[in-house]
Parts: sequence; structure tokens; C-alpha cells
Amino acid sequence: MRTVSDFERAGVAAIELEDRSAPKRCGHISDKHAIPSNEMVAKLSAAVEARWELLIIARTDTRARSRETRHKREAPN
Repeated sequence: MRTVSDFERAGVAAIELEDRSAPKRCGHISDKHAIPSNEMVAKLSAAVEARWELLIIARTDTRARSRETRHKREAPN
């Protein structure tokens, strides 16, 4: 993954990868969408293979979306 190599050569210590799809929306706004989990796994695997010492931080909004969906189902009409 060229981006990972470029960041590492530039001296970056860590990058954060997330599962949110474009266009990205603020975490507090509903109607967020994530890429499929198999795509996220492939994205992380490629970054890990390309790095030398770079710290890779992965984050997800899946729990937040699950909680939003649960609250919508439980909300009185």
C-alpha cells in the first residue's frame, strides 16, 4: 500500500483507518454508512503488510449504528 509506505518514509508514527464510507459524516449525525467488514479486513491487512514500524489504529462506527438502530426500534410512535 503506497500511502502507508509514503507516510512511514515521511516520519509519521501512526495512521487511523476507519470503516466509514464516503461521504463521511460527523459521528453525531445519523444515517452513517460503513464499508462491508470484508473490505475493512482487506484494508487493514494491506496496511499491516505494507508497514515497517508504523502504528495502525482501526476504528469502527458499527456499534454506534447498532445502538442508533436499536433506539429507533424502541422509540414510541
